[in-house]
Amino acid sequence: MARQQSQPRQDLLTSAMVSFWRHGYRGVSVGDLVRDTGVSRSSLYSDYAGKEALFCAVLDHYQTQVVTPLFGRVEAAGAGLPAIRDYLRAAIVGEAMPERGLRGCLVCTSWTQVDVGEAEVVARLQSHAARLSAGFTAALTHENTQRGAGLTPEALAALGHYTMVAAQGTWTYARFADGAEELHTAADALLDHLERALG
Repeated sequence: MARQQSQPRQDLLTSAMVSFWRHGYRGVSVGDLVRDTGVSRSSLYSDYAGKEALFCAVLDHYQTQVVTPLFGRVEAAGAGLPAIRDYLRAAIVGEAMPERGLRGCLVCTSWTQVDVGEAEVVARLQSHAARLSAGFTAALTHENTQRGAGLTPEALAALGHYTMVAAQGTWTYARFADGAEELHTAADALLDHLERALG
């Protein structure tokens, strides 16, 4: 069982998460983190070996504070296509951190900024993608069973992976979209595709 974090540690990780989310992994310096978290440079380095280690902790924090509350509806027992629809709509309207004005997804802002040699960070980004793929696949499998659609496990896994890629693309584009309407249009197109695939 994971040790519960103290409130000051939670606050530090939330502040760092917001900074990374707004500016990207490469766009944030240790000096920015000192300013944004209110923690001294020496304190940051006493808790984390450096920026990469702090970012790994932030990505873990993001999973518990943002991804699970949103994506948990897809991972719930008995979830199907309605849960995927609810997740997409909730993420578009900004249930993640609306009070901060954050758009898109922290993971999506990080994909192209992380060097392949930063193994711990890469592993967390890949784990996020695997989590979404597995959740979508499970929900689509349940829907397939309920409908008697007859898709094979391989086809459902491919459809779950496709859904993850499409959703991540939507959250990447969300950072620059003019408004929610075009994101809803993209999500509806994805849902229509899933409906057709499930027959």
